[in-house]
Amino acid sequence: MSLSLYEGRRRRDPAPLMALQAANLVFAASSVFLWALMSLFMAEPIRWATARGVGMRPELLEYPFILLWLLPVAGACAAWVAQKAQRLKLAYFLAFYPILWFGLVVGWYYLMPVQWH
Repeated sequence: MSLSLYEGRRRRDPAPLMALQAANLVFAASSVFLWALMSLFMAEPIRWATARGVGMRPELLEYPFILLWLLPVAGACAAWVAQKAQRLKLAYFLAFYPILWFGLVVGWYYLMPVQWH
């Protein structure tokens, strides 16, 4: 005798949640492996937001640089845990938070007047 938690139904992971988690992981991977390219548009807003600059060859655990890869990885992992715990609203929030934070920092830096910096 076998026990199925899905009772004959197919397992369905929410596609938007999976896309948010994938976007977080892609952003984190590109921050680590393609920092020379990403620094063209991310270095100044991060320096402005954290009051510390990120060099062209930062250490992996250096303070402002750790935000660029650990926040999205932590958001994706926490969203996965919340999804497994059947807390979908929390999972969506946790997956969307890093994207929202980086979007607000970059958007505020580039779209608002210079006097507001």
